[in-house]
Amino acid sequence: MKRTDYWIILLIIALCGLFYWRLFTFNDADALSFTDIDFTTIFTPWTSYSVERFHDGELPLWNPYMYGGTPFMADPQSAVFYPIRWLTITALALDSDITNGDVLFALQGEMLLHVVAGALFMYAFLRQRFPPLPSFIGALIWTFAGFMTSYPPAQLSILESSIWIPLVLLGIHRMRGVGGNVNWRWVMAGGVFFGLGILAGHPQISMMIAYLAAAYLIRSM
Repeated sequence: MKRTDYWIILLIIALCGLFYWRLFTFNDADALSFTDIDFTTIFTPWTSYSVERFHDGELPLWNPYMYGGTPFMADPQSAVFYPIRWLTITALALDSDITNGDVLFALQGEMLLHVVAGALFMYAFLRQRFPPLPSFIGALIWTFAGFMTSYPPAQLSILESSIWIPLVLLGIHRMRGVGGNVNWRWVMAGGVFFGLGILAGHPQISMMIAYLAAAYLIRSM
């Protein structure tokens, strides 16, 4: 990478933090939070339940608090198998006296982490074909346009599945090695990125990623 790339990466991180700063300020007059949406009515209590089970050394197989009881781990949107969710749950489970407010704050941090990661992933993908400035503009459009700033941050599984799109495409883009040979490392990397998108928990987005990846693969052949 060039020095310009490092400055752009720092700028992308700063812009994402600036956009969502009111979720993390300790000044009550400026603070905002997700309320009365799936983020707080579904994902926060689900994560609280996962933390409770992990703290007790159990897997959250069954959710006894919804309807007459429902499968929990089998619900893809619970994201029990998603590695980044493990970090959030583990960090919270270390404290035996957490509140729903703590869980909400941690999930908002997880959301911001994915926004930043998605922006950087898109920049990395675009840099395969374009100079720094167009790649930077493309990453900003991806990150701050209507889709990524509307429903996905509130519907956490959509956001966390969507951010892997650029890396899946990057894996396909780089799979062609020298002399037209297949670079299997990038094939496997693209598969891992696609798998992470699936584990993030939104089947419809995963299906759309598969369609997009197939189209990009056909175009790249």
